[in-house]
Amino acid sequence: MKSPLEFDHVLVQSGRKTEIARAELQNYRKEDPRFVIYLVHGTWSADARWISHHSQFSERLAARLEDLLLLDRIRWSGKNSLQAREAATSKLRAEVQERIAQFPDSAHVIIAHSHGGNIALRAISEGGLHRRVGLVCLSTPFLNVRRRNIPAITEKLLELGVLAILAAVLALPLERWSNAHHLSLWLKTNPWVAWADLKADDVMWAHVVAPLLLLVFLLKRARKKAEALWESLHYQVPVDARLKILRTRGDEASAALSAYHLVSWLLTAAIGSVGAVVEAVRESKLVKGLPRRPWISSPRWKSAGLLQKAGIVFSNGLMLTLVLLGLALVSVTLRETIFTLVAGYFAMLYLVPYLAAFVVGAAFAASVLPFALIGALSFGGDALIAALIYEITAESTPEGTWSVSLLPLSSEGFVRNRLMHSLLYDDQRAVDEIAYWIRALPAGQSHEHILFPE
Repeated sequence: MKSPLEFDHVLVQSGRKTEIARAELQNYRKEDPRFVIYLVHGTWSADARWISHHSQFSERLAARLEDLLLLDRIRWSGKNSLQAREAATSKLRAEVQERIAQFPDSAHVIIAHSHGGNIALRAISEGGLHRRVGLVCLSTPFLNVRRRNIPAITEKLLELGVLAILAAVLALPLERWSNAHHLSLWLKTNPWVAWADLKADDVMWAHVVAPLLLLVFLLKRARKKAEALWESLHYQVPVDARLKILRTRGDEASAALSAYHLVSWLLTAAIGSVGAVVEAVRESKLVKGLPRRPWISSPRWKSAGLLQKAGIVFSNGLMLTLVLLGLALVSVTLRETIFTLVAGYFAMLYLVPYLAAFVVGAAFAASVLPFALIGALSFGGDALIAALIYEITAESTPEGTWSVSLLPLSSEGFVRNRLMHSLLYDDQRAVDEIAYWIRALPAGQSHEHILFPE
C-alpha cells in the first residue's frame, strides 16, 4: 500500500533541472538553495499536473525567482475526509521540519491549492513553523466550525430519528435476505439460540434487531468522528503568520460553499424550531403529569451504593411477590383488568414516549438530513453527522488580517472549458505576484526573531 504522501525533489537554476531522490537529498552537501518551495495539491487531485516540476506553473515560477531553488512536490491521497487531511498535515509538517533543519538559511514557502491550503495552514500553525515558513493559498476555502446551540433532548431526537429512518430503509431488504438464507430455520435449530424456543413473530424481527444494534454503534462512532472534526478545524492561526491569499472571481467551489452557508442557516433554523417544540412539550402539564419512572430506573438507583441497591431490589421483589400473590387469589375477570391497567401504565410510561420520539425524530431527521448530505459533499463524509451538531462554514480568509489578492482572469476559463477554481496556477499574473511576494520574504533563521519576535 502506498504512503498517503510521496515526495519528488528537483533543484532548478537558470532553467536547468536536477532531479534528486529522497535518499540523495538527505546527503546533499552542495550549495544550499535560496528558496525551498513545497507544492501541495487539493482535494480529488492526487494526480495534479501543476505540482510537477515539468508543469507550466513550476517553470514560470523558477524563471521568475531566478535563484537556485528546490521544488518539493508533495502528493497526498486527495480524499475528502478528515483522516486523509490529518495524514497529509502530519507528513507535510514533518517534511518542512526536515528541510528547515537541512537548509536553515533558505527561505521556505508552501504553495497550496484549494483544501491543500487548509492542510498547509494547519501544518504551520503548530510548533512555531509559521515563523520560518511562508504560505501562499490559491483559491482556498478556509474551514471554520462552531457548535450549534442544541439542547441534549434535541440531539437524542436526531439520533432516534436517524435510527428510525435507517430501520425503515433496511427492513424490507433484510427481510428478503433472511428469507433467502432461511434465517428463521437457523434460529430455531442452532444450539446457541434454540433454547429460547422463538416463535414466528420473534424470528420475524430478528433480522432487524441485530442491524439496529450495529447502527447504534456506528452512530456513536460517527458522533466521535464529528467531535474529531471539531478538534481538527478548531485551531488558532497565529496572527504573525506569513500568509498570502490569491483568489479569482467566479470561483465555482466558493460559490458552492457559499450556497452551503445558506443551507447551514436553514439547518440551524430547523433544529431550533424543533428544539423549541420539544421544550414546549416537555414543559406541558400533560407530560409533567405523567407518573414517575419505576424506582429501579430512577436517578436514586444510579447513585445508590451496593447495599442500597440490594435493599431496593429486595423491596421491589417483595412488592412484586405480594402483587402476584394477590392476583392469584382474585377472579379471572379482575385479574385481566389489573393486567390491562398495568400494561397500559408501562405502555404510557415507556412505549408511547419512545414511539413518539421515534416518529418526531424521524420527521426531524428526514427534514435536516438532506442539508447534512450537502455538507458531506462539501467537507467530506465526516461532516454528515458533524453538520447536524456543528455549523461548518468556508470563509475567504482565516480569522485575522491577511494579504488577499483577487485576480481578474477574464473569460479564460470559459474558453478552455475549465473551472475558474483551477486556473490560478496557470495564470502568468498569479505566478508574477507569487514570485514577487516570495522574493520579499526574509531568508534564513537570522531574520526569524527580528521580524517575528516571540
